Amino acid sequence: MEGHLTYTINGIERKMFFGNYALEKVLQHFNISVSDLHTIPDSRQMEFVRVWMFHAACYPILKEGGVPDFTEFDTYEWVDASKSDILVKVNEAIAKSLGLVDATEQKKSKVKK
Repeated sequence: MEGHLTYTINGIERKMFFGNYALEKVLQHFNISVSDLHTIPDSRQMEFVRVWMFHAACYPILKEGGVPDFTEFDTYEWVDASKSDILVKVNEAIAKSLGLVDATEQKKSKVKK
């Protein structure tokens, strides 16, 4: 899985990894399997992104034995503070993680512009 993101939020650099750990936590949150991801209704898409962002940000900290200094509710503030720019980047990282976007092809298309 691919989907790394580092984003500065309120002056704090947050590393996020949209990998298996975060995906597993999202699936548990929604009580679904990977094959059911497409069943999340549009009305819950923001919740989906926010929950995955939270767990993606927790992973690098937990991996190092640390304790996250934020809660799921803080992700609302992250979106507000970024003027929603973080949502674009998070969606790109999620798409890469799920294999919906080929990272190599995406880089090539940016170079062509």
